Formats: sequence, structure tokens, C-alpha cells
Amino acid sequence: MRGASFQSALLRFYELHAPKFSDFEPDEEFRLDQQDCYSSYLSELEALLESRLSEFSISSERFTAILQSLLEQNDDLSNQIIDAVNLSFLDFGVIMKSQFSVLYGNGCGEVDANETAASPSSSSSALKKIRILWDIENIPIPSRLSAYNVAKSLLTYSSTLTSTESVDTLISTFYSPSKKTLKFKQIKELDRAGVEMILCTTKREDADRKLAGRMRRDCGEIEGVVFVVVSGDNDFIPVYKELKQKGFKVYVVCGDGGGREGLELWTEGVCGISDVLSAGGEKVNEKVDEKNDDENDEDEDQQVFEEEAEEDGWISPQKGRNRKNKPRSSSKKSPKKSSFTPKKTYTGRCVYWSPKGYGFLHVPSFGRIFVHNLALPHTSKFRRLKKGEECIFEVVDSEKGWRAENVRGVDGGILECE
Repeated sequence: MRGASFQSALLRFYELHAPKFSDFEPDEEFRLDQQDCYSSYLSELEALLESRLSEFSISSERFTAILQSLLEQNDDLSNQIIDAVNLSFLDFGVIMKSQFSVLYGNGCGEVDANETAASPSSSSSALKKIRILWDIENIPIPSRLSAYNVAKSLLTYSSTLTSTESVDTLISTFYSPSKKTLKFKQIKELDRAGVEMILCTTKREDADRKLAGRMRRDCGEIEGVVFVVVSGDNDFIPVYKELKQKGFKVYVVCGDGGGREGLELWTEGVCGISDVLSAGGEKVNEKVDEKNDDENDEDEDQQVFEEEAEEDGWISPQKGRNRKNKPRSSSKKSPKKSSFTPKKTYTGRCVYWSPKGYGFLHVPSFGRIFVHNLALPHTSKFRRLKKGEECIFEVVDSEKGWRAENVRGVDGGILECE
């Protein structure tokens, strides 16, 4: 606990809620929103304590015993913890009013909570606020890089956008757990990097709506905030236009392809994700060996692939299957609908083929896609693909997800099964 910085962890809470206490007076009637903030504060503090204890695998019962022992020794830290969790509403209100004074002005009580969202041209605080909003479904983590280092590269890039030494930066990711874009290991690494995880439904519009909503909310609540949007989605252009007209700065980190013209018109700058990662010291252009490529597909075992095919509904579940306890690697599954284009030809490599007549192809920069033997040439005596064999194909969007269709050899060649 001595090494934990709860003050910095609660900074976001103070920024959002301190304006509600700008006119707080202990002897006056309390507002309902202030009482709600008090309950939220206690919940936030409890979550921070539990998170800190879990880092050292300490149970709440063990922590209570340790705290009791320290109290008997009149330890200062234990007294501080007890005072924090037993903070009265009156003391909480005084603290919040003090935080408002530190963050937004002199705290004279004459500023209305709704007026604290000052225009970006004013600067009542030397602390620069940068909010990195990461559409991780649109710009996924290159799987040969650690999620922690990618987050660190984004922080390094954002620090170059302001000359102010004091910068408060928060990364927020928007993703759908059911799409399984993130591996379990990547989620843990993002958590270790202090990244805020915002859950969305499987509908693509939900991530767009929440990201756009966060931009509008933050520009209304955080003075002079600067946005870094990690997404190449042009659907956000109306929001960029709206914020630019209000005087806010937006930078975009998109994919390494084209289509930046519309983004550059309404933002302060646009750059590719590879440029950001390179600036952060990541070797994004390093050639990867086929046997150890960025998806590491060659090391996947049969059970993982079969479980994926079962869970996605491509094949019937096997009775009595002894599933592994470890989480299934799933960032290689079919990407979201906007990634693939029907009738367009893609190149892939077979990473698994089952004797039951189906397999999976790995498409560089896209992920993994299901393929059935019926998609192979009818002239084949035995319709199957060899592990590691390259092919070209089109894609079809079905109820179960994307699948490969019209599979054939590369550059007019034939498949090994033909």
C-alpha cells in the first residue's frame, strides 16, 4: 500500500465530479448528485484496494488481520486507510471542493458545475490532458508485439503533441469481448499498462457510438483536452468536424493504407500505426520468419482449432470433449465485417486442416478464417489443403461469420490436392 499512488488513480474521478462540489457548504442542504458521487467514491476506493491486494495475492481476510496488527502499533498508514474507507460525507465534500479549487480555479464557489467545461482557448491549469481513444476492433494489436509495448508507444507519441511537461494521459480501448479480438494475455498486459477497457456489444455501431460519445463528453468536462483517436474509420469525421469548430485538437492514428484525405481535413494530424510504433522503439517492419509469423499459427494444436470450429457453429460439438482450462487463443478469428470486402481476392496460408474436411486460413493483417473442403476445386481427387500451403480465395459472410470460398492456387497455379 505504501507504494500505491491512489491520488493519481483517483485523478480522473476528481476531474469528472469535483465541479459538482464547487459551491459545497457543510451547513447547507446536500444535492442528490453529490450524494451519488460519495457512493461512487467509496466504490472506487474499494476497487482500488482490491486491485492492489490482488497484485500480491493477499485475501481480504489476510489484509484485515494485517491492518488490525498495524493499528495496534499505531501505524500512520493503517490510520490513513481506516480514515479513507470511513470518510464521512461532510469530509468528502470538503475534499472534493478542495480538489475543484486545485483543478479548475480558486474554488471561491462562484463557478457553476455546468460552466467548468471552459473553452479550449483558456488555460487555468498547467496540466495538459490527453485522451487516447483506441478503436481496437479497427486497429488491432500486431500480435508479434506485446500489448503493453503498443500502449507505451501510444503514450510516447502523445507526449510529442504538447510542449507542456505536465501531461495527464489516459488510454481507453473500445472492444467487444464476444468478438475475441484480444487474447487473454493481451488484456492482462493492457491492464498492467493502465489502459481503460470499455466493453461494447457485437454491433459495430455500439463501439462507434461509445467512442464518439466519449469525445463529446470529455470536451464538455475537461478543459483544453487533446484527443488522439486510434482508428481509420471515416465515420468519426462528423465528430472531428464538430470538435474542430469548437477549437479542440484531434489527432488520428490510422492503419498504414490510404484513405487519409478526409481525416486530414478535420484533424491536426494523421499518421500510421507503424510510424507510432517505430517511434516507440518497436521493430514493426522487421521481417518475420514464416514458421514464427505474427500470428504464431504453426504452434496451435488440434484441440484449439476444433474447439473454435465448434463454438462458432461450423461443426457439431463432440460429446465428452475434455477442454483445456487455458483461454483459447482467438485474436486470429475472422475480423469484423468492415475488414473483409466480399468478391475481393485475398491471399492466405493454411494453418490447420482437419480430417473431417475443414480447416483455417491465416490472412496477413486480417486474422484467421474458416474454410470448408467444398470451397476447394471440384477437380481435386481429395479436397484438402496442406498445412502451410498458400492459396487465394474470396470471402462470404454467413450467419456463422466469414468463410473462404472459391479457393485456388496462387498466381494461376494449382493446389497440391489437384
